[in-house]
Amino acid sequence: MYKSVDIRDGSEVVILDPKWLRAVESLRILDRQDLLVCQGCNQSVRVRAGEERRPHFAHKHLLNCTYIDESAALRSARAVLYEWLVSKFGDSVMIEKKIDGDDFFRPVDCWVEKDSKAFAYWIFDTTLKPEKREQ
Repeated sequence: MYKSVDIRDGSEVVILDPKWLRAVESLRILDRQDLLVCQGCNQSVRVRAGEERRPHFAHKHLLNCTYIDESAALRSARAVLYEWLVSKFGDSVMIEKKIDGDDFFRPVDCWVEKDSKAFAYWIFDTTLKPEKREQ
């Protein structure tokens, strides 16, 4: 996942945002203090930002979360879409937007609000079970 919540003030932390990419060490400090949590299950997350993979957050102890079914391909596609949308729409883009209600079993991948219009981008993974796809 690319978004976590800072429990001190409830603010969203998007690790792909350039301001956080420049401050990965600050995020690691918050990680060690257990101040970053998953927006889906409120469990602590760790910062994963190395040389080989795109920076992201991962659960420290995954018990039960809506993000459990996400494949690496889905996360990668979400990041590419987010980066492209940000290049076109800037701060109008949100990643992993959580929608209240039972209709969505996971967050919308990318959400753009521009000129009083909203666009939702939801990526469907081929590994998604038919029951979930139909839902």
